[in-house]
Amino acid sequence: MTRYVLKRLVLLPALLFLFSVTVFAIVQAPPGDFLTTYVATLASSGSSISAEQVEALRREYGLDRPIWIQYLKWMENLAKGNLGLSLEYQRPNAELIGERLVLTMVLALLSFVFTWIVAIPAGIYSAMHPRSVVDYLLTVVNYVGVATPNFMLALILMWGAFAFFGMSVTGLFSPDFVDAPWSVARVLDLLEHVWLPAVVLGVAGTARLTRVMRANLLDELNKPYVTTARAKGLPEWRLVVRYPARLVPPRALLRQPDRGDGHESSQHRSPVAQGADQSGHVPGRKHPAHLLLPHDRRHAGLRHPPGLARSADQARREMR
Repeated sequence: MTRYVLKRLVLLPALLFLFSVTVFAIVQAPPGDFLTTYVATLASSGSSISAEQVEALRREYGLDRPIWIQYLKWMENLAKGNLGLSLEYQRPNAELIGERLVLTMVLALLSFVFTWIVAIPAGIYSAMHPRSVVDYLLTVVNYVGVATPNFMLALILMWGAFAFFGMSVTGLFSPDFVDAPWSVARVLDLLEHVWLPAVVLGVAGTARLTRVMRANLLDELNKPYVTTARAKGLPEWRLVVRYPARLVPPRALLRQPDRGDGHESSQHRSPVAQGADQSGHVPGRKHPAHLLLPHDRRHAGLRHPPGLARSADQARREMR
C-alpha cells in the first residue's frame, strides 16, 4: 500500500501539469479572448468601452504576450491563490467559488444524512420481514428511485411543493435573500429551500443503499452467532441493532446486491468479500492457528504441532 501511494504521489505533479495544459488549451481554443466577449456583452447591453481601456485591460491581463507567457502567468497567479476578477459580477473569483463551495458542502451533507437516515432503517426492516407486503413495497420504491432521472424527480417535487404547500422552490434562496449578507433569516430561508435538492440528490443513493443493506443483513442473520443469541432469548430488534446491523454498513462497501430478492452473485462481489465468504476470514489477515484443521494449516503455510503430526503419520501407516 505504501509503495502504491508513493507511486501515485510521484505521478501527481506530471498529471497536474498535463491537466493544466489541457484546460488552458481548451480555454484558448475559441476565437478571440474574454475581453472580446466582454466588449460584445457591453455593446449588447447598450454600454461601451473605449479602445484605450481595452488595450489597458489587455496589457494588465497579459493578453498581448505570447501564449506560453500567458500560461506561465496564469500558473503563477494560480499558485498564489489569485483566481482573477469576474467580469460579470465584478468580484474576485475566489470569493464566488468560496460561496458556492460552502453551499455545495451543505447540500452534500444534507443529502448524505438523508440517505443514511432513510436507507438504514428501511434496509433493516426489509431484511427482518422478507417477502412481506412492506418488503415488496420497499423493493418497488427502490427500483423506481434508481430508475427515475434526477431532473424528472426534481420537476415532480417542485410541482408538488407548489401545488400542495404553496412553496416556490426554484433555488436555494428566495429572491430577497439571494444577494443578502448572511444572517439568521438567510439561514432559515436556506433550510426552507434546501430540502428539495437534498432529497433529489439522495433518492438514488437511498435506493441503492437500502438494497445493499437488505441483502447483506439477510446473509448476516443466518450466521451461527445470531442463532445462538436468539436461543438465549435476546429480543429480535435488540439483537439485530446490536450485532448484525453494526457489521453490515462496512461490508456494504465490499459487495453489491445482484438481484432485488436479497441474493447476490459472486461475479458482482469484490475479491475481499468472496474470500471472506469462502474461508470465514478476510484475505490478508492471519488465520488463528488453533482454529485450522490439518488440511487448512498446510495451505496456510503452518507446520503441524508435533503431536498432531505424529497422529497423522500413524493414521496413514495403519491404513496401509
